[in-house]
Amino acid sequence: MAANFLRAGQQRLTHCAERTLVDGKDNRKAAELCVEGNGMHYDNVKRYMDVVKLYNRSIAYSTNGSQQRAQAYWERSKVCVKLNRYADCLQNIRLARATDVPGLLRRKLDQSEQCARGMLLSVSDDATPGSSRHGVAPLKLSFPAYENAPRVANCLVMRRNLRYGRYLETNRALKVGDVVLIDSPYASVLEPDFCYARCDHCQRPAPFTLIPCEHCTKAMYCSEDCLNSARTQYHHFECALVHHLAETTGDPLVLLAWRAVARAIGAYRYNLRTLKQRRHLLSQTVVNPLLLDWVHGQNIAFSAVHILASLTRAPNDPAEVRAAQLAWEMHCHLVSKPELTANYDPDNVPYQWVGEMCYQFLKAMQCNARPAQLTRRDEPKGRYRAVPFALRCYPLISLLNHSCAPNVKCFDLRDGRCAVVVIQPIAAGGQLFGNYGYDYSETGRDERREALQRDYGFTCNCNACENNFPTAEPFHSKRVDTILRTRDMSTAARNMAKLLAEVNEGVGDGRVSHQQLAELERYFELLYCEVLN
Repeated sequence: MAANFLRAGQQRLTHCAERTLVDGKDNRKAAELCVEGNGMHYDNVKRYMDVVKLYNRSIAYSTNGSQQRAQAYWERSKVCVKLNRYADCLQNIRLARATDVPGLLRRKLDQSEQCARGMLLSVSDDATPGSSRHGVAPLKLSFPAYENAPRVANCLVMRRNLRYGRYLETNRALKVGDVVLIDSPYASVLEPDFCYARCDHCQRPAPFTLIPCEHCTKAMYCSEDCLNSARTQYHHFECALVHHLAETTGDPLVLLAWRAVARAIGAYRYNLRTLKQRRHLLSQTVVNPLLLDWVHGQNIAFSAVHILASLTRAPNDPAEVRAAQLAWEMHCHLVSKPELTANYDPDNVPYQWVGEMCYQFLKAMQCNARPAQLTRRDEPKGRYRAVPFALRCYPLISLLNHSCAPNVKCFDLRDGRCAVVVIQPIAAGGQLFGNYGYDYSETGRDERREALQRDYGFTCNCNACENNFPTAEPFHSKRVDTILRTRDMSTAARNMAKLLAEVNEGVGDGRVSHQQLAELERYFELLYCEVLN
């Protein structure tokens, strides 16, 4: 690993420390984006989300205190009125007034505020879009948790062998519907299409009230709390580089690795000496993440992520060479930060281990990142499909091995966590298998094996591959789609309970059919995940 990183440095590749990375504000660009948004808004196109994204980009590109930012906030408030989002409209008016230093919009803002307040009083909270109350109790584990790891059911144990490496096993029989793990991401990045619709920190949807980072044009936040948390934890180190990496690589995996590095530095309060000591200790220790003290321990998530497996490639493999180049860029950017290091001399490669950590995280993210998904209704067919909105790395979920016919499924919850739910019966002593994106029901065996070998470096010999399971027809049910469209939570809960009772009684060979499983997943998504109509 060190040899590749050092080779990249010796070749004097792109050198972040030799030039200033700039992601500058641009009021002219902001004005162009606002005009483009107005063109769609006032031509009555009614693609309001696209309009709002353009206004948000205008806000992100504008400078603090500029008339252009005030204008963009005011235009966004008008969209809120059309969508009956009066509370959001008032928030935009407040933001515009705080930015409208010369007071050029004062009279218009006062009139809009008076109108919005009147409309807000005329509707109840429930009638205001965005105030959804799901009426569903928060998801909980189906079994008692470890005392030191409250997100993990105590029936799970970590094992290790030559064939599977580290993996999760259950010491008791599990039935369909059991929730055995609820994990929080260590690092996450939004997919490009969602950067101007969701908070860059908590990643919750907030398109009508996002506020910008004042130092870059990529990050927007749902609140000052999220902005300050992101700045303290990682964004201070990535602010300029994240724009550069996004423009040069276009790869969210690279951004995810960089954020993992930045979070590690932030977790240790910018103290590189302490971070280096911790890395050295972890390299000398056999770590079982389930036995770490997740309640009282310090920086436990970093310890769990630091030991994640990565794919070994030949030194001259293009992917390997590119990882070394990117690691060198990250290293140079970090050692140029005066609060971290001093007396930087690029010819001597100071703080070499920092670059090696960047390289390690780049490699680990290639194997352990997973997409976070929401369920969206597609027009004109009116059917629902999964849409990735972020890329995340989970320290505990990463322990799951792959099967093309998995027995557990990961569900992205509305609060940003991810739940591991049993979808096929698992006997005591059985291994838990997730899916890396290649499911037998959707993809043929040859294509799956080729992709898994390319992306993860193994030939899959799971049950579906050994027995060449046939693919299945895509699930579609008008009855289920109606339940999703109408947000009929009570019917979804009743139907899911009935289906769980049926499949757990055991039919045929004990496996849940594709149609049963697809219907269960739809109900679970409506009750606990994000569904968009």
